[in-house]
Amino acid sequence: MYNDETDSDVFSNLLKRLLPVALPLLAAAGAAAQSMPSATPGGYEVGTYFNGFQSPLTAICLDPTNRVLAATIDGEIHALVDTNNDGAVDATSLFFNGAANGALVSVTDIRWMFGKLYVSHLGKVSTLEDTDNDGDADILTDIVTGLPFGFHQNNGLIEDGPAHFLLAMGSATDLGPETNPLNATLLRFPANGGAPAIHATGLRNVFGLARHPVNGDLYVGDNEWNLHPSLQLEGDELNRIVANGNYGYPTKFGAPAPGQSFTAPVLQLPPRVAPCGVEFNPNNGISGYAEELYMALFSTNVATIVRIPLWYGSISGLPAGILESFATGFVNPIDLLFLVDGSLLVADFSAQAIFRISPRGGAVLTVTTPPTIGTTVGVRLSAPGRSGGLGYILASDAAAPAYPLAPGLDLFINVASPVFSYAITPGNGIFNFPLPGTLNATAAVTGSIAVPNVPALIGLRIHLAGTVLDPVSLAPLATTPEQSLFFIPPF
Repeated sequence: MYNDETDSDVFSNLLKRLLPVALPLLAAAGAAAQSMPSATPGGYEVGTYFNGFQSPLTAICLDPTNRVLAATIDGEIHALVDTNNDGAVDATSLFFNGAANGALVSVTDIRWMFGKLYVSHLGKVSTLEDTDNDGDADILTDIVTGLPFGFHQNNGLIEDGPAHFLLAMGSATDLGPETNPLNATLLRFPANGGAPAIHATGLRNVFGLARHPVNGDLYVGDNEWNLHPSLQLEGDELNRIVANGNYGYPTKFGAPAPGQSFTAPVLQLPPRVAPCGVEFNPNNGISGYAEELYMALFSTNVATIVRIPLWYGSISGLPAGILESFATGFVNPIDLLFLVDGSLLVADFSAQAIFRISPRGGAVLTVTTPPTIGTTVGVRLSAPGRSGGLGYILASDAAAPAYPLAPGLDLFINVASPVFSYAITPGNGIFNFPLPGTLNATAAVTGSIAVPNVPALIGLRIHLAGTVLDPVSLAPLATTPEQSLFFIPPF
């Protein structure tokens, strides 16, 4: 936990430089929703995974056989399969029809845990089991009942240690105070239900929950109040949850004021973007930063998927992140799911459809270490099935033809290159790629970027791309989507 006395503000100036760039992208995304969404970086494609729903979607997850389970708000849960692996569903079944008998009302999340499908719906958590192994659920058990609701209700689910799960509880009011201690919290339950324990408080309306794939830290998005009579809007939040933490609601959003000791957000989002589904990137298909977070921004004025590189400071040990628009043109994106092939599914509440985002080109580029000035940043190029190929990584600052770093030290674009690549003044050591390199037995090659300790680099955004060539003919075999590299200060 960290508060206003211990929280480092090293990212404040960086975010002031980056958010003016990100915010117009987010605003433009919601201004003119397209019939088909599109990915913001080059090298990705978006297609319709399934659009045969008859009511708004709220949640998606995988079952143990890697079928996609999709829940609608009125209680239908569909099982979806892409049998021919062409990126679109061609086999469906109704896993459970909770809408027909009113058994599931206002479903907000589903998650496969402890051998069952857990369903969060109005005032309850229920489990669904397939005891006859026909692929559809035949037993419904209400394991938690009587949960309070009002302005919001119970939302997201996630496992929490041996035989326990966490449940996000929305506030019963817009502004507070809350009269029931269970509202505006994360609750911890035994796997079979029973009495809850309050795990964290001060969370107005958390929808999605996601665990860091390496250290297990829990991250959630929290929705700020709509309008406060005396406090200005600070913005929605990305929070790292710790046991017994207090995250500010209904006192304040954003960083604590002097004298307040609640936990500050890892990242302050713009106001009224409505963070919903969150999911960590497994980096085996869609690339970017290792262990970066993807988030669905539900608000109609935004309707965007953002990716949030998360880093832990070598000095502070605390997490920090920045915001980058990744895919736009949705109506109300509400939940995210990475498939085993690495592609990303986006459930759109109002479009009543699931979209699939996947990379083109057959190769991926991953930034493996924090891009801190004064360090060497790791970059991995991989292309399944291309062992022995020659790998190259190119970089470009698309914002300007030249970028002064210090007296006599400039970065500039080599505009003669078919793919813009960086040229540097001789001997400056900014970029040190030990590439071209040969892809190893796992069809990967690792390079590095030596970044000097030059403060003028902080906030600079670089565009990266990679290519794999045949080692004999030098014909291109695979390319990566465009990725971004943001240089950050030590923290």
